[in-house]
Amino acid sequence: MTRVRPIHNRVALLLAAMTVAAALALPFLAFAPNRLLSGKAVALSTVAGAGWSGAALLPVALLLAVPFLRPGRAVNALYVGGGVLAAAGLVWLAGQHAVLLAATASPAARTSFGAGFWVMEAAALLAVLDGVRRLGLGPAGRVAVGALVAALIGGQFAAGHLDQNHPDRGDGGVRLHHVAGAETNGAPELRRRGPTAAEWRRPRLAGRQGRRHAAPPQED
Repeated sequence: MTRVRPIHNRVALLLAAMTVAAALALPFLAFAPNRLLSGKAVALSTVAGAGWSGAALLPVALLLAVPFLRPGRAVNALYVGGGVLAAAGLVWLAGQHAVLLAATASPAARTSFGAGFWVMEAAALLAVLDGVRRLGLGPAGRVAVGALVAALIGGQFAAGHLDQNHPDRGDGGVRLHHVAGAETNGAPELRRRGPTAAEWRRPRLAGRQGRRHAAPPQED
């Protein structure tokens, strides 16, 4: 009796488990009314439930099915294509929901990538790498796949969904921050509230230099 082995790709199974765990347990986005308050978690179910945005997750569903498909060149090609489309689709989905949140939020509000987004995005990109390895593509093929991934993800920024301009500047852009807060514009406003240490020291230094170069008092 032939033993049935339903799992044909253990790497894809691990990536699928990462994706499901991130989608169910981690926030996809974080939304904060301003830079001072911590962001409120936005689940993937909320993001995908807005209109037809959930269609962007179809490539993710394909990646979940890859571990159970019999290996072959066609399956590996679907593996690579699903990873590329999933990586670009997650970025598009985040940008679309950021636009919806910004439409009814104050100009100071900000939307951040959540931990769930980063885990799912990493799983999709790792799926592309694993699929390329299984296909046995040469250097030219690998470069072509990498260029396609960069073009699709970069196209989301070029389309304005993830514009780096803040909406209060009047250009209609949406600013999507990293959760770690690496990209913030709060520092310039804080610096304008009061003089810096250098500005405090400047009058003192000027006073000392003035006294040093002052003419000595003349004796009668």
